[in-house]
Amino acid sequence: RVRIRFYTGLSMENQYQLMSYGIPINDLPMSSSLTVKTKNHLQWVRTRIAFEKALEAGRDTSSWILQPGVHDILFSRGGNP
Repeated sequence: RVRIRFYTGLSMENQYQLMSYGIPINDLPMSSSLTVKTKNHLQWVRTRIAFEKALEAGRDTSSWILQPGVHDILFSRGGNP
């Protein structure tokens, strides 16, 4: 059973490989010119701060989804992991 798969090659080739698993390349933290994109990271930081404040205030956070769970898995379009 494959748990991790490595790809080597050009940046664009690797992005196409990720797209075969349904990962949109626009969500990657790096542009095609290898510039680091910070917009999504900063949004995640704001969400994480709000989550921690909600925990401190004792509010229910069970409906918050901050990251994939341990049973989440990515399948390629062929249906194989």
